[in-house]
Amino acid sequence: MTNVNAPITSTVSGRATLCYGPWVETADLAGKSIKELRGTYTNLWTIPDDAVAYKGKEAMTEDYIVQPGDRIELFRRMGEKGSKAL
Repeated sequence: MTNVNAPITSTVSGRATLCYGPWVETADLAGKSIKELRGTYTNLWTIPDDAVAYKGKEAMTEDYIVQPGDRIELFRRMGEKGSKAL
């Protein structure tokens, strides 16, 4: 019988890449959520709270579990080019 109240844990492991600005880390990151990675790297890399995680062109949720071979890039929207109509 399965305990439905048991915490969800991932059995996935392996190397993945995390990038933010000039920083790149390829390590055993698979099996961790974006939220866990953000907690580990935010202070080290000064990642702002509004940075969004992307896998390719797709934005990832904080609950996404990183898979082996993933390349997760964190981006912060810097603003918009051009001027607004007066």
